[in-house]
Amino acid sequence: MDEDLASEISTYAACVVASGHATENRLKQVAAHQREDEICKQLIALYDGLLLYDHRLVIPKGLRREMLERIHCGHQGFVRCKDRARASIWWPGISHEIEEMVENCVPCASLRQARHEPMLPTLLPAYPWQVVASDIFTFRSKDYLVVIDYYSRYIEFSLLPDKTAATVIELMKAIFSRHGIPEIVRCDNGPCFSAFEFSEFANAYQFQLVTSSPRYAQSNGEAERAVLTVKSMLEKSDDIHLALLAYRTTPWLRVFRLRNFYSAAT
Repeated sequence: MDEDLASEISTYAACVVASGHATENRLKQVAAHQREDEICKQLIALYDGLLLYDHRLVIPKGLRREMLERIHCGHQGFVRCKDRARASIWWPGISHEIEEMVENCVPCASLRQARHEPMLPTLLPAYPWQVVASDIFTFRSKDYLVVIDYYSRYIEFSLLPDKTAATVIELMKAIFSRHGIPEIVRCDNGPCFSAFEFSEFANAYQFQLVTSSPRYAQSNGEAERAVLTVKSMLEKSDDIHLALLAYRTTPWLRVFRLRNFYSAAT
């Protein structure tokens, strides 16, 4: 192998390892287990004693159970867990083990929903945070505000001390300060969103407020999906922040491919 090619491989491998967000101690632990693993011994070491398969870090048998639990942190389904794995790690049969992990997860099984009638499709925004949806829901006697971006499906949610328009507005201001002010905010026609103060908020922050009527609640389908997602996290997870982290860092490859397809076709 010539020096230029070796240098390119080393640089690429370093980028792959860096993108995995693993600590140095974790990488050393993986390397140590790799040296004892029979399958790993048959693969090529590309970077600092660590083995890569395609673009992913090879996980030896001694660490696989822990990795499966980390992949399923947040209790996401088969597809999203596999997408998380494909972004950074690999071992023989990983897809099958992920399926078994999700299938045998007690919290997931107890809350696995029957198929619902599909919600109405929505137009694809041109960029992230251009259009968001918002809703208020109650879980175990506590009220929450949820906001979801139509483009990326990024979710923000906050505990509500009360459901007044003033409280919801202050929480939305905090969210907008992090991500920017959207052009359109979709919500239902609940008391806080239909209040005069919320209309004043929309005018002051210069976004269009689009409310759905109870008769056509499906027009706010993204908010309903976000509510179901967050409720599932709250029900299944001991640490909601880790669950949110897992959701937010899951690659949305299928989503973006599908949306790019429809964008190109319109």
